[in-house]
Amino acid sequence: MNKIKTISITGLRGVKKTLNLMLDGKSMLIYGDNGTGKSSVTDSVEWHYKDGVGHLSNEEVGRDGKNALRNIFLKPDQEANIKIGYSKSVLDNKKSIDSSLKVVNSNSSTDFSQYFEKSTSENLILRYKDLVKFIIATKADKLKSLQEIIGFSDVQEMRALLKLMTGRIARQIKGNSYRDKKSSQQAILLESISQNITSSQQFFAKASELVSSLGITADIKTFNNVKIALKSIETNEETKTVEEIAFYNKISDNLNTTLIELESLQKDYKAYYDAYCTLGKDSSKVSNLQLLALLQEGVKVIESEIYKEDACPLCEQSLDKVELLKSLNERIELLQETKSEYDKLSQDSERLKTNLRNVYSSLLALLREKNFTLDKNIDYKTI
Repeated sequence: MNKIKTISITGLRGVKKTLNLMLDGKSMLIYGDNGTGKSSVTDSVEWHYKDGVGHLSNEEVGRDGKNALRNIFLKPDQEANIKIGYSKSVLDNKKSIDSSLKVVNSNSSTDFSQYFEKSTSENLILRYKDLVKFIIATKADKLKSLQEIIGFSDVQEMRALLKLMTGRIARQIKGNSYRDKKSSQQAILLESISQNITSSQQFFAKASELVSSLGITADIKTFNNVKIALKSIETNEETKTVEEIAFYNKISDNLNTTLIELESLQKDYKAYYDAYCTLGKDSSKVSNLQLLALLQEGVKVIESEIYKEDACPLCEQSLDKVELLKSLNERIELLQETKSEYDKLSQDSERLKTNLRNVYSSLLALLREKNFTLDKNIDYKTI
């Protein structure tokens, strides 16, 4: 395991002269009054690994906080730097920044580049506000934070994606009524062939038997063989009859499918309507959705430290910032339940619209069949 052995800071933040810290494989505790330079050490280390300092990266201090990195008492020709020595000396590095804000790393080796790239993805600095944020966070947010720390977040994201896709596929199967369609097709085969067909091979065997009874020798092993066999026994008149039979079968198949889909739509719509009415009866739930957005925005304002007073940014009532954040997050967690109900309702609504459009498109495509233009089929179209 690689460990930091020494840290040397010169001219960064509150450190004008060189500050040497010897770790020697031990943990180090730095304490002192506010303004004595404790955060100068962590800011320097964070800059070394992250090329910026999180709480300095705003408009007040310029890009990535670099304008505030150099000690204000440094002369223009003096550089500010941090040197870090490791138990693996091949990784030792000095990172410096001059008055023009040009940044240079002394170590350009492949080993250091690989180590540095891996380090930038780690959460190396834990600040007080990060700890407070974790303590007052909801259970879901705490779990997410822990997953990020132990490197489980990618696994969780993949799990969530698979769960989402499984749900979509299940809804698609249900919406398209594959089981009912399969039953309908089996019924047609049973009526036409007088035998229940449960596999392709069984169908090919029965087709060979029927063709041979007509005095035609055909080795039917694929559906393409079936088409060739049918073509060999067709005449022009028979072709016309076969097309009409196929047309009527198509009508029957589509109407059976449409009835199944409409029944499914009716059930889904009833469930959606009941859920909609239940949510609509409680007007406070609907208004709470707007309150949720306001509370979430309030949390962002407080956490970003734009508002620095120990008071509510809306009513300006004196409140401890930690307690205020905790109270806001507790209310947000309760309101999230209503948000989940609303989101599910919106998803159900979109799914109903999609399924209804699919049914409409299917019927529209059927009505465009050329056989509907024949006089004898006008009545079917009108019905």
